[in-house]
Amino acid sequence: TLGPGRLSARLYATYIDRFMTQLSPNQPLIDYAGYNAAGAGGVTGAVPKFKGSLSLNYDINEFSIFVQEGVIGRIKFGPTLVYDQPDVPEVFNTDVTLTVRPKAMDRLKGEVFLTVNNLFDRTPPLIYGTTAPGIGLSTAVNLYDTTGRMFTACVRLAV
Repeated sequence: TLGPGRLSARLYATYIDRFMTQLSPNQPLIDYAGYNAAGAGGVTGAVPKFKGSLSLNYDINEFSIFVQEGVIGRIKFGPTLVYDQPDVPEVFNTDVTLTVRPKAMDRLKGEVFLTVNNLFDRTPPLIYGTTAPGIGLSTAVNLYDTTGRMFTACVRLAV
């Protein structure tokens, strides 16, 4: 309980210390943790050492606000090749949901909500070499939001 409402928090975090792989049994083991290594050693994309999200929800009477902040850790280039590109810094992304539960919808346990994903319209970082020129997106599409800011409005009823 916080003030007149209720606050809840959730933290998820993943840390990959090592991600060892090799092309064949007679090749050395290579650690790809923290690297963008698409197509190298059977690795299909970037493997950040750290990913996490913190979400907070504050519920007061018929209103609630949910905020989630996600982070994808820094990604280096390599480890078997040398790139003329700086490392990709940490990427943060914010999502927000506002919910209203009108008294008129109490019988149906109804609510109306608006969600904004990627609130600040964060553009994914460029990661060159992930596709052929002019084909696809020059980023790690399996890791970063490539849609941009997105709105969702909904009415939910429980019958």
